[in-house]
Amino acid sequence: MERRKGRGIGWPALLLCCALAGIAVRPAHAGPGDGPSWGAIASMHGWYGYSINHPSRDAAELAARAQCDRAAGRSGACAVRAYFDRSCGALAIGNHGEWGTATAATAGAAGKSAAGRCESHLPTEPCKVVVGVCSPVR
Repeated sequence: MERRKGRGIGWPALLLCCALAGIAVRPAHAGPGDGPSWGAIASMHGWYGYSINHPSRDAAELAARAQCDRAAGRSGACAVRAYFDRSCGALAIGNHGEWGTATAATAGAAGKSAAGRCESHLPTEPCKVVVGVCSPVR
């Protein structure tokens, strides 16, 4: 077999060139699963609202407060108690206005932690998880 000189750039150089070209032409936009997915929980005594899958923390908090305010029947009454990005949040309430929130990787884990925080305020009955939601990867 005859070897030709001066032709081509050789396999190692070709592989390096292709690899660099692949990086250079990769799309600049984020693909599925990339980027934030915010959620929030807002409440006031007896009422709550939540939001999931928002592009920013501010948008998630605004949506959660608005849902809570609608449920309560008055504007500006609710406060954000928890916020989370690509994870879960929960709110637990007690029988005399006690409350606790938590965030975790699963709704169950967040609920358990929220109930524990609520019960640290010594309610006369066990606290109940009223909302446990997850904001998925977008």
